[in-house]
Amino acid sequence: MHRRTEWRLTAGDLLRRKSKLYRFDNDSGEWKERGVGQTRLLKNKENKRIRLLMRQEKTLKIRANHLGAAPC
Repeated sequence: MHRRTEWRLTAGDLLRRKSKLYRFDNDSGEWKERGVGQTRLLKNKENKRIRLLMRQEKTLKIRANHLGAAPC
């Protein structure tokens, strides 16, 4: 039985989606999967900067953690 998980936005969340992350391997010239999991866009309340955070399913390891530029 497939159980559907629902993600609710919490304070500071702008977006929350299940996604796949790929990386490009220069040696083979191919895109390789880095992970599948929950991707979130988070907004800092103090400085208004936006962060992209992705955690892998099951292990919850961080696969992407990128901080955006400060708004003008």
